[in-house]
This record gives sequence, structure tokens and C-alpha cells, in this order.
Amino acid sequence: MRFDIIEQISLAGSQQIANEDRLGVSSHLTWVIDGATDLGPAGLMGSQSGSAWFASNLGIALASKSLAISDDSITGIFEAVIGDVADMFVKERLRDPKGKWEIPSAAFLALVIQAGELHAAWSADCVCLQIAGENVSRIGEGRASKERIIAERDIEADHSQTTLRRERELPDRAAITAESQSVKQVRTVQLECEVGDEFVLMTDGFAALFDDYDMAYEDFVRHLRLAGLAELGALLREIEAEDPTASRFPRIKKSDDATAIRLRLAE
Repeated sequence: MRFDIIEQISLAGSQQIANEDRLGVSSHLTWVIDGATDLGPAGLMGSQSGSAWFASNLGIALASKSLAISDDSITGIFEAVIGDVADMFVKERLRDPKGKWEIPSAAFLALVIQAGELHAAWSADCVCLQIAGENVSRIGEGRASKERIIAERDIEADHSQTTLRRERELPDRAAITAESQSVKQVRTVQLECEVGDEFVLMTDGFAALFDDYDMAYEDFVRHLRLAGLAELGALLREIEAEDPTASRFPRIKKSDDATAIRLRLAE
């Protein structure tokens, strides 16, 4: 088996802020990464945000791994990748982090073909939809509850990040970080699949269409088949533009970075 790439898209949430999502695809490994927004000013990794640094280098490490998928377990593959980036973090940071909250972190989701089997690996809230004919299955976690989103938005409105920083200190936080031990947050599953199945990997900014904005999976797939990811991206931004104060759809940002890859499983 192999992946045939159909299309991909990455939309910045703001034209004034760098996109901190990353994506990549090869014949046997594909991924999306969503860097977690920094909770302090730049400086740890120079002028670049820790989020962008982590997402970029995690993507580079995955791209290197994609050249030759090892015989390691799926968890072992990501243990090696996260370990490599954690070593880079120690070497390249300009000072010690002010707390665990400042260590760069990210959500991700990857699909891996190994020994004729398809596996998914993820942490935090990136999502994949598997489309097999008219059947749609979800892989990965959902967004935080709307109540939590409202609370976080209110915290940011008050210019206080104490609570958000405290949450990043929690030992059971789902995201991976630039620490080798965070591999324990990687979840894996072997997928039942057939040649011809389609997969759409998404960061939560793109998955907001169905997780936050009430689009049914069936409507998502209909738009996908009619006009592809570009049409869905346009619909996403149209919904957000019509709700600039986030009163209808509670969210922290008017628009988040939104990234997606669409591929098909082939012989």
C-alpha cells in the first residue's frame, strides 16, 4: 500500500502572525502538526516563537524518518522523532524555560504504512476523517468543550495567562512537547482499511467546521467531493467572518491556523 496525495491546504489564522501549522506527506508517512500558541513573549528560541520552532523541527524530523520507515513499533518511531527534537531544543534554546508552560508543544496526527498495515498516531486535538464509500469514521480527539473555550477566551480578554500556564504544567496534558518523555502522550491505533479509502488529516482549526460550526460529516464530505479542500477552507473563513465577535460560535481567536491533507490509499 501507499498514499496518493490528492490535495493540501494551509490557511493562516491572521495575516499579521506566522502560521504555526505544518504538514507533510510521503508514500508511507503523512502528518499535520499544530504548534500550541506561546504563552509569553518570544526569546526562548530567539525571535521565532517556540511554537513555530517546535512545529518546524518536528516536521523536519518526520520528513527524515519518512525516507525509510523502520521496523520499530509505531510508538518507537515517534519516540525517536520526539527524542531528536528534544535534543535540538536543549542545544538551540537561548536560556532555560521559565516554567514547563514555556516548553514548546504541539498537537499532531500522522498516518503510517508499515509492513502492509495502516496505523494512526496522534496527540491532543488534531483529527482525521476516514471516508470509505458513504461511511465516515473519525480518528483523533475533539476540541475542548465550548464552556472551556469561553473560559479561556475570558482569561485572554483579561490579559491574564496564569490559568493557561497552570494547565500546561499538568502532568497528563495531551500535547507532545520538546521533551523526550512526552512520547507517552502519543496514542496509536491500527486502522481497518481498503484500497480506495480516502483520509483527510486536519489541525483543529480546519476541523472546526464540524467540531465547532455544526457542519455534519456528510456535508463536509459532499463539499469535499464537489470542490475539494479549497471550497471547505472558503466556507470556514466565511462562517468566521459572519461571526466576528464569536458570539454564535465561542472561540478564542476569530480564526485559527487551518491545515488539511487529503489522500487516497493505493496499491
